[in-house]
Amino acid sequence: GGRMFRGSVTVGDDHSDELQAVLKGGIIPITVTGVKGFFSLVFNFNEKTPGRLAWMVSTTNDITEETTPLTLLEEADIDSEEKKYLLSEIFRSSEKCHMKPYLPTKVVDFSEDYLSGLQGRWGGKGLVTLLGDAAHAMRPTDGQGGNMAFEDVVVLYRQIGNGGSVQQALEEFERKRLPRVRKVHHSQRERYEERMRGEAANPLSEEFSAWLLAGV
Repeated sequence: GGRMFRGSVTVGDDHSDELQAVLKGGIIPITVTGVKGFFSLVFNFNEKTPGRLAWMVSTTNDITEETTPLTLLEEADIDSEEKKYLLSEIFRSSEKCHMKPYLPTKVVDFSEDYLSGLQGRWGGKGLVTLLGDAAHAMRPTDGQGGNMAFEDVVVLYRQIGNGGSVQQALEEFERKRLPRVRKVHHSQRERYEERMRGEAANPLSEEFSAWLLAGV
């Protein structure tokens, strides 16, 4: 698990030249990974909103009411003084409401104990099913949460098109998707935990990458 902070800031003439240069640094101009208990990204918001940066900070460290992105930054063992300086300026320029953490992040429990009573499904019932993050939220590692959601749509479309009752289609949809989703879910959890321990996540194996890219 972990806690996350998110915010945004509009960069103007009153900010440093270094921060203004970040606006020309591409979609994700600042990335901090491989630092124990600290993970951060800065995004150029949208070309329709020039001058605006969005940011996120995630931590697995214990936090208190006094914890903010700034206190986490001060405690983080970041090698790059330039990144620390830029993140500090970004956080200090953000609104106070962004200094409070989001609700604790949680992901779906795919343990055998949890799934044993669901007859091969992941939580849908009757004429109701769940897709994407509602069914199998994943840790923010390789963007697989979005990919799995797209795959859900494809498989669900096929199942409904096969005929039969809607309830049968939904049941079969979840049963077909569950093994693949569990495998990806496990991979994302391991890679996220590696990053939050300050370890560099190893590249996906060729075998796993081929299986993943083969799709559904």
